[in-house]
Amino acid sequence: MKQRQQPISEQSIHTGASNVLNASEEKHPVISVYQKTASMDFPIILIIGREPNSSKIIGDHIGGYDFQKYKNVGFWNSSYWLIEKYSSMEKNALKRLCEEKKASPIAYADALPVCIESKVPDKNARRMRISLEDIKIHHDKIFSHEIFIDRISLVFLSGLDYRVFDVARISLLRICAEKKIPCIQLPFFSFINSKKFINSKKFIIDDSVQDLLRSTVIQFSNYNL
Repeated sequence: MKQRQQPISEQSIHTGASNVLNASEEKHPVISVYQKTASMDFPIILIIGREPNSSKIIGDHIGGYDFQKYKNVGFWNSSYWLIEKYSSMEKNALKRLCEEKKASPIAYADALPVCIESKVPDKNARRMRISLEDIKIHHDKIFSHEIFIDRISLVFLSGLDYRVFDVARISLLRICAEKKIPCIQLPFFSFINSKKFINSKKFIIDDSVQDLLRSTVIQFSNYNL
């Protein structure tokens, strides 16, 4: 079994060392975490979506997301609701716990190496121009953060079930298999249809994955700050 490495230090977070938080305000993080998550060592559920809704370029650092400041991000809200559902928690209970602990067991990354703003009318045209090599480099950046990646108990791929995402999806499934990280494919988490999806049969998760998900949340809940 791979030995768990020490968490990233608070000093490295605040100084920007080791490509961690605040490494570049001009770039979108390759992995996004909530507040002090990167400096702790509880297990993580990594949720990988399509691409960031941003005009920035993607860097290679771990940065932050803020569900308190941006309360209507459907992708974040849907993923929290999903994990609350399968952890037998009330809606928003996990967010309240995260606010209390200033950390979260949920981290985010993206399958594609480019940002595309939601207002772009034909996203697939941009997606189709991305090379296999650029996708590989991007995935290598995500999984290069070994101290953090060693904490991942489960990966969800969200909304990668279209042909335009085939190369990225297959690459991520291969990497997770090589690292022996359970990887589950789910529909896209969106603000408009999140409740419909979460209550649909598409969101049925098998018992072993539910157990792993619950265990991850319980370990976070019991984590001593």
